[in-house]
Amino acid sequence: MAIGEPFALRPFTPEVAARWAEYDRTAGDIADLMAARGLTSIGLVASSDDDWDHYFSQHWRATAAWLRAHPDDPDAAWLAEKTAADRRRYLAAERSLFGWAVFVAEKA
Repeated sequence: MAIGEPFALRPFTPEVAARWAEYDRTAGDIADLMAARGLTSIGLVASSDDDWDHYFSQHWRATAAWLRAHPDDPDAAWLAEKTAADRRRYLAAERSLFGWAVFVAEKA
């Protein structure tokens, strides 16, 4: 079985914990949860900072392209502001706190 999941690299700030409470667990916590369900961890493929940046950059580029193509859409201003706020949060607070990995396991 392969499960892709974000995890905490270090303790979350209160702001990040409020936004992403469901991901406030370490890679070790995820492995423990799998073991508690009868799975043995046999592999891990973790993302790098560059992988995360690429992932988020794709969202920003897609949003920018959509906004250029749909400047008169009633949701354009909302989407532009939401994307700007999400980008600020990622760069200022979240980038250094999150990891992402594919956890590979088999039935024990």
